[in-house]
Amino acid sequence: GPIRRLLRSSEYSEALNWRMRVRIARQTAVALSFLHSRRLLHGAFNSHCLFIDQQFNAHVGDFGLESF
Repeated sequence: GPIRRLLRSSEYSEALNWRMRVRIARQTAVALSFLHSRRLLHGAFNSHCLFIDQQFNAHVGDFGLESF
């Protein structure tokens, strides 16, 4: 689900330790860098656009893409 929900949930607070948070941040940066390398911008990136799967991998979604 969206990372915003996970960050506010006491159920996942232990799983989202600093190591996992840094991993998610890195995966997010790599995803956005990939988009930028294709000359695409995510129109309105925020916590509603970042989704975390069951293995706590980050996925950027809800695209309002713009080319530059």
